[in-house]
Amino acid sequence: MADPAPAPAAGVPPPAAAAAVVAADEPSAEAGEASKQRRNRIKKLKAQYVAILELEQRAAAGQPLDAGQAEKVSRKAAVAAELESLGVALPEAPPPLPAEPLADASGHSAAWQSIEEDITQEEVAAALEKLYKLLEENPGFSYFITLPAPKPDIAVHLEDTMGAVFFETMRPRAEAGQPRAVKVMYEQLLPTARHAGIPPMQLRLQLLAEYGIDPVTEQVVSGSEEEKLAWLHSVVPAAERQAAERQLQQTERLKAGQAGRVVCGTRGQRGGR
Repeated sequence: MADPAPAPAAGVPPPAAAAAVVAADEPSAEAGEASKQRRNRIKKLKAQYVAILELEQRAAAGQPLDAGQAEKVSRKAAVAAELESLGVALPEAPPPLPAEPLADASGHSAAWQSIEEDITQEEVAAALEKLYKLLEENPGFSYFITLPAPKPDIAVHLEDTMGAVFFETMRPRAEAGQPRAVKVMYEQLLPTARHAGIPPMQLRLQLLAEYGIDPVTEQVVSGSEEEKLAWLHSVVPAAERQAAERQLQQTERLKAGQAGRVVCGTRGQRGGR
């Protein structure tokens, strides 16, 4: 007769129970996919809502809307209702503001100049195609700077056509893991962040989380979002971190619609302003 299996030690669950506990702690693939679909849906709805607000601004300024644009505006209530049902604050379109002066006399940063001549005609053509589609679906919208709830996200607009094309050529490079492309995107988005009262560290963290590359040092950082945040905290001085936290707490400086527009220099502007 076989010996009976030894009883588990006190306080230790049997193997079957331990396996069940582990399985329960692990998020299912279905839950992960559902979360991803929800994030993508929210991102798309935000873009649609900002586009509708901008079309309303155009109409209020006396610019006629075509049938397709008028149809988009008619969906405002439905888009707003879906966003609210998802527990998301409604974004607001930033008001047009005077262009800020370019950073230097050349009109381009060193990072921009180092990568500009390397851009191929194929990349420009792909960027133009993507930009045309973007403008058709969401006029003027290029990027959202996401802020901690309940603060509103900030819609970023690239008014200058060449700057917008350049931004779109950088995006696939950033997705492919090119550090310099992420740095250039950061420099293009930074004026809007500063104007809106968003600490640069917040934008830096968002790009780091999105592409796994620190846009300031151009260092590749792997791991989860929590690990990337821990890495950023390790390289940013404590005084800067504390100042960024205080700035984010000042919610009156982050009202919806307070963002500025980004103007990126073209070749014709290299004489400065």
